[in-house]
Amino acid sequence: MPEASDPPVRSRGLRFALLAHPSVQAVRFATKLALPWFFTTQEYGEAILPSLIVFGLQHVAVFGLDEALVSARGIDAGLWQRMRRFQDRLGFALALLLVVAGFALQGVAGQELLGKLLMGLAPMLVVANRATLPTWLLVRERRFFDLFCVDLGSVLAFALVTVVAASAGFGAWSLVAGWSANAVAALLLSSWRSRDLVPRGPADAADWPGLRRTGGHLTTAAVLGYVGERVDSAATGFVLGRGALGLFENAQNLSGVLLGWGQSVADRYLFPTLAAHERAEGSGRGYLRALRTTILYVLPPHAVLALASDPIVRTVFPSSWHASGPLLRCLALAAAARCVDLLAVTALKATGAGRAVVRLGWMRLALVVLALAIALPHGLEIVVVAVLASRVVAAALALATTSRHLDLAEHRGAERLGRAGLAFAAWAIAIASLALWLQSSCADWPPIALLFVIGIVAAGLWVLARLAFDGQHARADLALARSRFERGTAP
Repeated sequence: MPEASDPPVRSRGLRFALLAHPSVQAVRFATKLALPWFFTTQEYGEAILPSLIVFGLQHVAVFGLDEALVSARGIDAGLWQRMRRFQDRLGFALALLLVVAGFALQGVAGQELLGKLLMGLAPMLVVANRATLPTWLLVRERRFFDLFCVDLGSVLAFALVTVVAASAGFGAWSLVAGWSANAVAALLLSSWRSRDLVPRGPADAADWPGLRRTGGHLTTAAVLGYVGERVDSAATGFVLGRGALGLFENAQNLSGVLLGWGQSVADRYLFPTLAAHERAEGSGRGYLRALRTTILYVLPPHAVLALASDPIVRTVFPSSWHASGPLLRCLALAAAARCVDLLAVTALKATGAGRAVVRLGWMRLALVVLALAIALPHGLEIVVVAVLASRVVAAALALATTSRHLDLAEHRGAERLGRAGLAFAAWAIAIASLALWLQSSCADWPPIALLFVIGIVAAGLWVLARLAFDGQHARADLALARSRFERGTAP
């Protein structure tokens, strides 16, 4: 029996939270890899810009009730109904705002298509908002298999509709159709899988005022986080043009594949798990373990992606998209910094430090706005360097803030974290030196051959760095993985 101070996590649920979701990301990633073959950079930028606006409004429409639902002590029928009505009204109001803005843009030269696409996405906002609470009811109960079904079904709907529409020549409207299909599938699947969890019986709703206040704080943090992450794309589209936005977003798609997985794990697994630990014994131990995992298994692939950015782009995309290679180099490192930032903010949310999360959101936004103000007059390549700098500083601030709130010095996991950081630093120096030498001395190699060699060298050096600087813990991790695999495959 598990101890009362250690909230149980079913191994099957853990596997679905950590391992099943990469299949969802693989479908989304494959779709994004396919789209440049059907779009010009200009068309892709036209399609991306309205979705940036709509997804920002969706954070407002949700009103933080998704995360408030997870941390609430109890959910009765009355509270559930109040939450649903509030979200529905807010979603419809924002959709109407989109329609009005779309009509207004018909009178602005050069923005007519943007206005039409915003009107086309307005119904999607309502449907996607309606799917939020059933989905997060599954998050609250840590029903990871059900969440996997929702995520996989909705992303398959997005991929199928988007690729078919793009191949048929619908251009920017392909993404409107794809995101609409995604929202409908998410609503149907989440409602079906959560039907046994919907509260019934007495309708008290006494906790609604407090929950709404919590939702307001979380909304502020979510909107700040979203704007801080996406203002670089929006500014690129409006200032440097839709073609520049297409290249920028293509590099973002490649750099963000692990970040998307990390976001899902943080929302669906780490946040409710750390919140459960916080209620039982404090979340410091769990946070240190998660940070160590990030250093060992999330940062290295981002570093390899940055170092191999040019051969990757030249291998995967047509020549008209090769200019996104230099952008990917910086954006991959920026995504690595964002993963660290995301983990720290998730830990703060789990401890109820909402004000600290909001302060970090304001600082993150201020940093990226300042970086863009300096960089935009100098072109797209300077913009990605500025974005990287702002992300690194934001991650450092988030780590410092979290360490103050969680009082991590007393945990034994700090020593293991330090060894993991030393192994990563040694490996990063070695692989960066070798990769740069390979690309300069083997420039006439086919891109795919260079990509293969960099990958093999990176893996070999990583094993050596772990054994040299973190050998005891590396062997312990391997033994734990082997025992779990054998237990999972035992008849």
